[in-house]
Parts: sequence; structure tokens; C-alpha cells
Amino acid sequence: TFTGTVTGNSAALSGLAGSTNYKAWVRTNCGGGNVSLWSGAVAFNTLPCPVSSFYYGIYPISRVQISDIDNTSSADPIYDGTDPAKYQDFTSVVGSVFPTLSFPITVTGYNGGNMYATVFIDWDQDGVFEASFPLNGGNTTNTGSITGTIDVPATALPGNSRMRVVWANDWAYPVACGEGMYYGQVEDYTLNVGILTCPPPTNLAASNVAIHSADLSWTASNNSTGYDWEVRTSGTPGSGATGLAASGTAAGTTATATGLASNTAYTFYVRSDCGGGDLSVWMSGTFTTPLGCGDTWISPGGVNNLTDVQYTKVFTVCPENAGDVVTIDFTVWNGLNWNLPQGSAIFIYDGDDTNAPMITGTGTGYTSGAWVVPAGGWVTKPPIITSNAASGCLTIKVMSYGSWTGGMGWSADFTCAPRPTCFAPTARTVTGTTVHDASFSWNAGASPNVEYKVVAFGQPASATAVLSGTSSAGSATTAATLTANTQYTAYL
Repeated sequence: TFTGTVTGNSAALSGLAGSTNYKAWVRTNCGGGNVSLWSGAVAFNTLPCPVSSFYYGIYPISRVQISDIDNTSSADPIYDGTDPAKYQDFTSVVGSVFPTLSFPITVTGYNGGNMYATVFIDWDQDGVFEASFPLNGGNTTNTGSITGTIDVPATALPGNSRMRVVWANDWAYPVACGEGMYYGQVEDYTLNVGILTCPPPTNLAASNVAIHSADLSWTASNNSTGYDWEVRTSGTPGSGATGLAASGTAAGTTATATGLASNTAYTFYVRSDCGGGDLSVWMSGTFTTPLGCGDTWISPGGVNNLTDVQYTKVFTVCPENAGDVVTIDFTVWNGLNWNLPQGSAIFIYDGDDTNAPMITGTGTGYTSGAWVVPAGGWVTKPPIITSNAASGCLTIKVMSYGSWTGGMGWSADFTCAPRPTCFAPTARTVTGTTVHDASFSWNAGASPNVEYKVVAFGQPASATAVLSGTSSAGSATTAATLTANTQYTAYL
């Protein structure tokens, strides 16, 4: 109970409990013991309780997507638990939802491993988070994004409801307030519960996702006369050209988005048009286009910060133009594992899948329990490899053990060009030297005719030749009249 006396027409109360319903009464004091009847009661509730503390530091949320909310945020990960950025108030960011409908949600944040995310919502707007939604089924994940579904109950009050997103590390049951957790962050948003007059489409899906296109589909809604759709890299639906990759209208329940960029994450949105300006809320889905010609493939975590999460990934890169072939060139190679050299490997297959011939690498194989790395993968830097398959494709399989990855990583470029008709000689070897001569051997390429060029040691092939010539012997030649006791570089 809180009581007091004021001389004006307002009073400020302090020390109230959070997430609590209160009633207040007021009466006039005319002096001399003469008081009026109590006037009231006025009911009010305090806001949800303060955010939980994080014992050890901040693992920040970076993006929240639900309905027409697509909000990015930033806070630096810190490790002493004192950062005020443990909580960010985005209640000015509003998403539209409707009773009885389900809305997919994606929360992205700092990946500290064993991450959990839970969403809490105050559907009856009484200051208490009575609904909780553990994303990913309440299971831990070692990725930077966690997905789930928010089901809006039929009893949700129209108007603004507070939504709290809790991102936590190694804490199986994140809480909205009160209890401390290890690492994480909290963000609050607003969901506006509307009155449903135009139901949105449901069951959004993307299929046949190619380098530059994707097929979109959804389940029809009642009352709809058609649908609007958008594909975006950023921005909320209907917000304009920034981040908009493709858009259109559809009379039915399918559409094809074209003109997309390769190796890009997209969010697509669909809404119902019920006529007369009555439009549903936007519903969303996601997809990522595959790597293609001209793309750079960087190890997860960065070229020198390979993730310590164990994973296996398979993907195929194919040319876009008939007659072209794919080439992969590892321009940066920091390795896969500094303490277990055979425990991780990259396998390269000359074709459309892992049934194609393997381009054998330097790996000898490794087994530890269920983790089995076959022999033949690359554990050292692969050479430049060009597809010889009829399709021109290369298939890559990565097996990363997930330990001792500090400083490890790679960057590789995929390029596409017409299939070469003149192949360079291989197995180039210096077979002998004398005071003024050097002998070379090789395996012939497309022709037995081979040009050779000797330059000063370490110089590129474009440098001025010390001597040069052509050999048609098909396997060997000798460069003569060289300077004694001198290093050279030879190109064939």
C-alpha cells in the first residue's frame, strides 16, 4: 500500500513492483478533519520487470525478423557483464500481427556456441509476460540464427503488446526478467494486434533456388483477390527500392523471382490483397542463392578465424554459359587445423556431385569415433583446379573437425571461362644441372610442342628472358649457357 498527501493535482509514485496491477484512489482534504469521499478506483499496471543480468558479458543480438519487423542492431561483445547494452529498447519498432495466425521469427546474434533464444509477449497488455516461445524448439544451436514460430492467441487484446527477445548462451531456459544468465542480450519490440479483415497467406516456401532465381509459393487465404510479393536483402516490405531485389503481383499462389545475385541471403514477403485497399500483413520466408561464377568463397568465421564448430558442407558450382567450365583458385590459405592436420579436409570432385571423380589431395584420412574423414581430401593448399566434366561443374565437400582452428581459414575464387583447348604441361621437374646447363622434364599437355623461358630467380614469367626456346621432344629439354653458381626460375 502506498499513501501520501500532495498540494497539487498530481502525484508520482516510486518503489512499485514491476509487472504488477495496481488501483489508486484520491480524496480531497479540506482541513480540520474534513475530507471527501474516495474517488476511484483508477487501475494501472507497471511495466515488465527489469532485464535480467548477464554474469559474464554481452553476446549481442544483431537482427530480429517477424511480420514486417526487420530490425538490425549492434553492440560489441564484451566479457565483464557491465555493459549497459545488455538491453536495447526497440519498442518504437512495431510489427503487425493478428489473432489465430502464426508468424515465423528469426533471431540472429553473436555465435558463442550453445545459443538459446526465447520470445516473451504480453498479449493481454497487463505488464506481465504470460506467453513464452522457445525458438528452435527450445534446443541449443551452434549457429548465429535461431528460428521459430509465434502463435497469436484468439484472446490477444487488440492494440500494442510488448515483445521481449532474450538471446542467451548455455542457458537452456532464458527468462524475461529477474534471474541472471551467463552471456547474452535482451531487446524489446512492439507487436500491434490488429482486427483481422484480410487474412494473410500462409506456408510460405522457396524452391528451385538457383544462382539468379527462386520459385516462391504459399497457401491461399480467404477473401483474397490476389497477392503482392517482394524479395529483399534489407528493409521492411513496402519500404521502397533500397534492398529490393524483385517484386510483383500474383493472381495465384506461386511466383518466380529472377535477376537475383548469387551467394546472397534473401527474405521474401507476401501479402493478400482483398480489394478496396484492404491488405493483409506481410508474411515472410528466407532463402540463400548458391555460389556462382565470379564469387569468392570464404571460410565461415573469416579467412583467419575458421569457426570452431564442427561441420560438414557440400555444394556445387556450375557455369552459367554453355561451354564454360568452373575453376577454383585458393587465393588465401591459412589451413584447416593447426594441431590435427588430418582431422579436417576439403574434397574436390570433378562434376555435379560427390559421385563424380575426386581430384585427389594430400589427406591420408582420420577417424575419431563417429567423425570419419576419408583419404584423398586436401589438407594443404589445393592447386588451381579446372573442371574437366561435361557439365563444367565442380563439387566441394568440407569436413572441419572444429577444434584448433585459431588463425585458420581460406578464401577461394570461382571463375568461369570457355573450356581450354591448349593445356599447360604438368609434372614439371628439374632433372639435372651442370655448371652452365639445366635439364627439365614434363608431361605433355595438348601438344608436344613446349616453349620454355628462363628468368632471374623469383621473377614472373613476364620478366626479361635470360634465355628461351621451344622443344618438340615432348618430354625434356636442356637450357644451356647459364651462369655458374646462379639461381634461376624456369617457366614451361
